[in-house]
Amino acid sequence: MIIHKGKNVQPSWFTDSPAECMVEATESGYINKETFTKYIDNFVDWLIETGKLDNNQTHLVLMDGHTAHTNNWSAIQSLIAANIQVILIPAHTSHFLQPLDKNPFSSFKFWWNICMEEFNRRNAGKALNNENFFSVFNLAWNKGMTPHNIRVGFKRTGIFPLDRSMISDDMVEVHRAFCELNCERGVAKMPPFPCIWVAFGCVRVAFGYSLFACDLLMRFLLQENTIISIILMPFLVFQPLMWW
Repeated sequence: MIIHKGKNVQPSWFTDSPAECMVEATESGYINKETFTKYIDNFVDWLIETGKLDNNQTHLVLMDGHTAHTNNWSAIQSLIAANIQVILIPAHTSHFLQPLDKNPFSSFKFWWNICMEEFNRRNAGKALNNENFFSVFNLAWNKGMTPHNIRVGFKRTGIFPLDRSMISDDMVEVHRAFCELNCERGVAKMPPFPCIWVAFGCVRVAFGYSLFACDLLMRFLLQENTIISIILMPFLVFQPLMWW
């Protein structure tokens, strides 16, 4: 999947694109929940069409903890329904546990720079835009993302073949340090006295309910239902505490 920055995908963006390549557009130029869901659905359909799921064996997908991946039940559900298990790479470990961060991406980047130099030499003053993107991408992809480089990426991370010796304790220590730091920060964020967190709760949600409370109270007062208004007032005052 190629993601360009924009609102709508233009037909010209598919010029020279590989047959099975998806082209999407997002306002940020980065992946989001919608584009990731499309990618997973297309990925599962491809596995089914090519018969790779016919053996009834459990398959495995490794991915990082990006919110577009983790906070996306629709995509996860599609994988589980196809008997594909999902394993997340722990935070702060992708630089040594992400197979693509080893040989594949570095090789692709190397060939991308070479192909861009050739593009600039042949097209002096012409920028690489979405329309001619694949004229450079295809060359760099075919040179860098080879089956050999991908296999080496999995081997250097110790994922496949499984090799624990590829990951040293020093590498894992960084992940542990971040986990401990986050835990300490989580404890430090807890207010020391009940009165403080009660106040936080009031401030956090009281504003959101203020308009509703005023509107509801005025309705009763205008109807001259003073008794009901007096009974209702404590509920409106303490409602933020109940929601906290």
